[in-house]
Amino acid sequence: MEQAEKIKETRGIKYLIACQVIAWQPSLVAFMTPLYFGALARIEGYSNQQLATIGTVETLTPVIFVTIVALMIARLNIRFVCIAALSLMAGAIATCIFIDDYQTLLFARAGVGVGYAILSSAANVYIAATRVPVRWFGWQMTLTTLLTMAGLAVMPYVEQSFGLYGFYTVLLLFTPLTLWAISVLPSHPRPSDEAKGHHIDEEEIEEKTGAKPKTVNVSWLSAAPLLALLAYMFYGAFIYPTYNFSDRIGSHMQLDPLFIGFVLSATAPIGIVGSLLASYLGERFGVVKPMAAATVLTIIGFFALRFNSGTVGFWVAFASLSFVWNFAQPFLAASVGRADPDGRFLFLIGPTQEAAKASVTFGMAVILASFGPSGPFLFGAGFMLMATVILALSVRMNEKSRQPSAS
Repeated sequence: MEQAEKIKETRGIKYLIACQVIAWQPSLVAFMTPLYFGALARIEGYSNQQLATIGTVETLTPVIFVTIVALMIARLNIRFVCIAALSLMAGAIATCIFIDDYQTLLFARAGVGVGYAILSSAANVYIAATRVPVRWFGWQMTLTTLLTMAGLAVMPYVEQSFGLYGFYTVLLLFTPLTLWAISVLPSHPRPSDEAKGHHIDEEEIEEKTGAKPKTVNVSWLSAAPLLALLAYMFYGAFIYPTYNFSDRIGSHMQLDPLFIGFVLSATAPIGIVGSLLASYLGERFGVVKPMAAATVLTIIGFFALRFNSGTVGFWVAFASLSFVWNFAQPFLAASVGRADPDGRFLFLIGPTQEAAKASVTFGMAVILASFGPSGPFLFGAGFMLMATVILALSVRMNEKSRQPSAS
């Protein structure tokens, strides 16, 4: 895999910028949800149960529409799909400005969820179509993390000065930029009949071996992309529930809530280091070795909590979590894209994350009660190990399917 770094990027600079830009607005909309819920509670007086219902609708409704797009993706013009998704998302956000009724807000937020989920998935497809996708997935993680940090810092002041109207307006500001990104990207970055040959220099192979690269039609039952998506699910089963229960983990350690919040904020830049490192490494060491390194870091996080139940253990554990979160994801996303260049499985990354989050979050209270604060990282180490092993199988199967065959 070392020679992968010598391959020059064939995508133009406009394509590379646009496939990053298209991910910004949906990421900002998604990650501002905690602050948005707080604003709804303070300004509109919504209860926790009402907010939970909004969150559930906004999370589960997109699963249906994203799955439909994934089923039909080889026959769809992704640019038109993105325009429709952006129109739905922006229109739904604008509609929220004029809504006072809770039931109507539910429908509007469902539209917001569908819009940003499709745009995020499309961004994955476009980035996966580059020559060294790990590099650009790494940049995506870096830039969206920086944008999210800026949003989390600015939005409370926006709410304080302008209320929900200001909140919605800020989320709409990126719409023209997103529209530009969609307009310069191709209707489909890689046609279905080029699926397996996309990342192979076909002329060079035929010239040297006298054989043509083997083109494989990737179906829903193809093992390589299914395994890559399963590896992604195990990764998500560790990352998201553990982060969501960070306050409860700290409370079990009798840490002050202000200290817990400070640690989570202070370790966020470590995640940026992780995504930048992934971008720098590209595919120099393949994808399995970096995942193995991420697993080791998760084990270190477990030992930190297991043998130091104070502030140091919490610092080390969540620093490792932040790094692993941003470092591992580019390799996993790139692996899904490599195994299925049509992009149907890339569209299913979001629903896969939600399924992993829901399944483990349900049992997190039992994990904490039975194994203590280090329990989530103990299970996380097992999940990351499973993700690494499954990813290795996926890569092996994908390489076998791409081997050239004599004509």
